[in-house]
Amino acid sequence: MRGTGRVIELLNEALEFELSAIAQHIVHAEMLHISGNGRHGLYITKQAIEEMLHARCLIGRILALKGLPQVDAPPAPRIGGSFLEQLENDLAADREAVNQYCSAAAICGRAGDTVSQALLENMVIKKEENADYLEAELSAHAAAGFESAAEQRIHSVPGPLQHDSASYQSASSVDRELQAAPRKRTV
Repeated sequence: MRGTGRVIELLNEALEFELSAIAQHIVHAEMLHISGNGRHGLYITKQAIEEMLHARCLIGRILALKGLPQVDAPPAPRIGGSFLEQLENDLAADREAVNQYCSAAAICGRAGDTVSQALLENMVIKKEENADYLEAELSAHAAAGFESAAEQRIHSVPGPLQHDSASYQSASSVDRELQAAPRKRTV
């Protein structure tokens, strides 16, 4: 099946969103694990995996339509310096994606490509579920009126997050090490 140029273009735009979200979620998850907020870090890690699956589906659909996936220059991820900024950035990215995917799904439907339309509509559902979670987290933090210890520790992580193969440790071992000696750096 050969897709219309506009449908392929819209699917590539969605792919750009997903690739940027993968990078954003991976960085945020690692920051959260290092800062001791493993619960939310695990959730964000799962979101990164879900975004990878979305990207895979989009790539498959673009190829099925005889298009070429554009993976060379996704938009830069919006990395938050605090837990609150991360929540806000992730929510803003999800809202932007929902708007773009809804519009793209409608265009695909009008073009008669119901498969691409359904793919985008399913991605909207997942993004809206994630946005609901992020909104609940933001509300909880607004109600508390203060930053948690985990949020404050994000600011105390010295330097960029860099790992080489000899010194890389799993997030859980880094968490244990940070809890034992919060200022010790293993990288």
